[in-house]
Parts: sequence; structure tokens; C-alpha cells
Amino acid sequence: MDDVSADADLPESARRLFGVFADAGREIYLVGGYVRDLLLGIPSVDLDMATSATPDETVEILERSGIKAVPLGMDFGTVGAVMGSGGDGMVEITTFRVSEAYPPDDRHPVVRFGGSIREDLVRRDFTVNAMAMGRDGEIVDPTGGREDLRRRLLRTPGDPVLVMREDPLRMLRALRFMAQLDFRLQDDVTASIARCSGEISNVSAERCKRELDRLMEVSDGGLVAGAFMEMAGLGLLGAMVPELRPLLDSEDVDQGVHHHLDPWKHSLAALAVTKPDICLRWATLLHDAGKPAARRETGGGIRFIGHEKGSEEIALQVAQRLRFTRRQRRCVAWLVRNHMRPLGYSRQWTDRAVRRLARDAGENLESLLQLAAADAAAHHPAETESGLERVEALRERLEGLSVQSGRRLLLPAVGSVLAEMLPAEGRKIGMMLEALETEVAAGRLEPLAPVDVCLKRLRELDLLD
Repeated sequence: MDDVSADADLPESARRLFGVFADAGREIYLVGGYVRDLLLGIPSVDLDMATSATPDETVEILERSGIKAVPLGMDFGTVGAVMGSGGDGMVEITTFRVSEAYPPDDRHPVVRFGGSIREDLVRRDFTVNAMAMGRDGEIVDPTGGREDLRRRLLRTPGDPVLVMREDPLRMLRALRFMAQLDFRLQDDVTASIARCSGEISNVSAERCKRELDRLMEVSDGGLVAGAFMEMAGLGLLGAMVPELRPLLDSEDVDQGVHHHLDPWKHSLAALAVTKPDICLRWATLLHDAGKPAARRETGGGIRFIGHEKGSEEIALQVAQRLRFTRRQRRCVAWLVRNHMRPLGYSRQWTDRAVRRLARDAGENLESLLQLAAADAAAHHPAETESGLERVEALRERLEGLSVQSGRRLLLPAVGSVLAEMLPAEGRKIGMMLEALETEVAAGRLEPLAPVDVCLKRLRELDLLD
């Protein structure tokens, strides 16, 4: 992990900015995640640069060179350089900082500019992020980041307690990097998180949610689950989301014959086998959050009657606390409320019942099936195979019926009219509606056909006098 060749395959936007700032007599470096990932030999979506130019000078240098400058946060030293349609999007350029701290519940830091690139780097979060690369490929590494990359170790440049207290979000970032890079935390970093965990409540919900979403996007679900386990064990998760404390405190709680894990470990085991989808992973993490309050011991064993509703309520509270988007809130809450439905599937389900599930799920259908499969995989080994078989059989049934999620086949008025014509004959009406849906799916009846057309078709099928 030596210096990078000056003719390395750098993004064209970086090459241009190196030249533009050199011509202006100002220093500029690639910094942070891009340098770290370049040395690790993995693709990076981050492209951040640090400069000796003040924010106003950065704007002037860019505009003089024909590059559009966007003042992303002049008070914080950050200017966006729009590199054009053929470039690499927007590059964030930040003035060297000699100090940075986040006031309680504020997304914006109080910063002091100046100093050198080395002074800027040593006040960053972790040594592996405290490296810079100049135009000639030279790596500036004042804190031993390259050696920590070799050791796959997350370590802070200074006293970890002071580093975490300067910006408590760094505690979450440590766990996110642990999963994203598959690194381990140095012991004193782990101890500092346990000591400072309560201070996460001083960080704005938006910043916490953004970091947690990045964790949810890590490809390896097992590493994501491991990060959440560590987060809970260090007191960080409970301090940040107190609604989850009953679930986190469910260690060694017996769930009955269908489970070999307590509710929290079961949730993590399910999370470990999910794909990187933010809504799906949040729903998986929260799907059994209501179990501790719903647990009942009866003569027939241990039951969790209605835990889906309780879990949904907790999911909505978490969504409100962390300020989920409206779409995420609806998606997560619906998946949590309905996560048991696919596991209850049997061949006795009518075609109409299968279509109703797809219609109810809408765009969440695939996520629902994946959540159910993850849930089944985390049950007692003796139960897992049958659960996965039910989910797969349901998937095949959906495909066999050519079901399109969210697509309504009949007008609601059809059922209403039949109910008026045949009072107290609900079973017969259900058979009629199922027959009509089959006709639509087979192309013999137009979707959302008028009521009179549907009644005519029922008569042609000898189902209605």
C-alpha cells in the first residue's frame, strides 16, 4: 500500500481539479473514503477533496475555470464542483479544517479553517479515513492509516473518547465501517462507544438515520446483523431507539417449540440472510419487536397472539423518531404487520385469496416474500424447511396465476351488487368473485369490467340465475 502512481486511473474530474487548483497556486488533495478504497482496491462512490483555498476562493477558482460551483455549506467550508455530463457528478471540495465539532441535536458542525493537510487529517474520525492523495500520487498518512488497512483495524487518530464526543455520530460510523469493510474495532474504540453511547441522543435524527441506512445497504447481511448486535451490546441502539429496549432485553426468553433463539437473536438471524434493501432490512429488524409485550404462557405452550400489530406500532414509533420518509414508513409498517401471512399459506388457499394478498401487498410483494423467507430461515431448524417450502409454493402459485402485484381485477361495486342480490350467501358470492378474477387473469374478461358485464359472464358460466 505504497504511493499511487501519478498516471493511475483516476476519475477525469479529479485530474481536472488537480490541474485547476495547481494553476491557481492552491493545494488540493483527494481525501477520505476514496483514498481508503483505492488502497484497498475496491470501487468507491465517494469523491471528496480538501484544499488550502478558502470557500470563497474555491468558488472563484472553479468559476474562472468554467466549472459550476454550488455553495453546499460555505460556513462549513464545503463547495460542490459540478463536473458536467461527461464527468463524475458533483465533487465536494472542503477547506482544510483544524477543528470541527457538532453542537447537540445539530446537523451542522462548528468549524475553524486553516492549517495544513496534515492538521486536517489528524482531526478526522478513523485513521483509515485520515489519508490524502496529491496530484503526484503521494499518500499523506500522518496517523498510520495504511498499516491499519493491512491489519483490517478501525482505530481513531487521537483519544477515542474525545473523538467520539467531538461528534457522537462517529460511534455509528464505526459500526457501519466495521460491517462495510469487514474490519474489527480496536479495543479502546469499543470501550469508548460503551462509555459515550448515551451521547448519541444529542445527534439529530436525520444524521442517525442516514448512517443507519448506509449500514442497511451493506451487501453482506451477516455483517449488518453483527453490527446491530454490537450496537445493542454497547448500549448504543437502546440509547438511540428506546422503543427497542424490550426487544433488546429479550435475551434468553423462550419462544416455544418453533424457535431456538430469543426474539432479538431471531431478528438478527433473519436480518443476516436478507438482501441489501433498506425497507426490507428495517422491516426484518423490527418484525418481532412487539413479541416481548405479547408473550403469553398457556396450557398449549407459549403464544405471541397479536404480536404483528404490536410490532407495527413499534415500527411506526421508530419511523417517527428517526424521521423515515413517508414511503419508507408505509413500506416498513405494512411489511411488519403482514409478515406472517406468507408463512400461513397452504394449498387450500383459493386463487382469490392469493390474488388478494398480491393486491394488498402492491409493490411490496417481493419484499414480503423475502421477509417471510428470512423469518422462516431463523426459526428452529426443524421448522425452517417447511416454512421455506410454504413461501416458495406461494411464489410459484403467484407466478402460475400471472398475478401482478397491486393490480385490481374487479370493481368493488361487483361485490356490493352481488351482496344485494344474494344476501346471507357470502360463500357463494366468494366463489363467484373468484371465478370472475380467474376469467380476468385468463384474458376472457376485461379488468375492471362494468358490473353488468360481470353479471352477464356469471350467467354464461351458470353461476348466476
